[in-house]
Amino acid sequence: MALVKDLAVEGLKRLERHRVRLLSILKRADYATSHLKADIGVDRDEQDTVIRRIIAGTIPSADRFAAKARLRREAKAALANWENEGGAAKPPR
Repeated sequence: MALVKDLAVEGLKRLERHRVRLLSILKRADYATSHLKADIGVDRDEQDTVIRRIIAGTIPSADRFAAKARLRREAKAALANWENEGGAAKPPR
């Protein structure tokens, strides 16, 4: 039981280190994902890993606007198709 408790405590400590590292990276970049840079230091490799994960999970702003425009076009096309079948609705904004 003591081993499980020790592992849980170690996991919480590791989680806190990751949280502190993430916050320091975001603060340094002024919370802009386009300005993320690793700091020179002992954990630079870990910071690079965090930055790569953030960038991999972020949709660039140019793609985001294109995706919204595509969704708007698809919604208008779906609404037009539905209206042709006898439905009536207010068009989306």
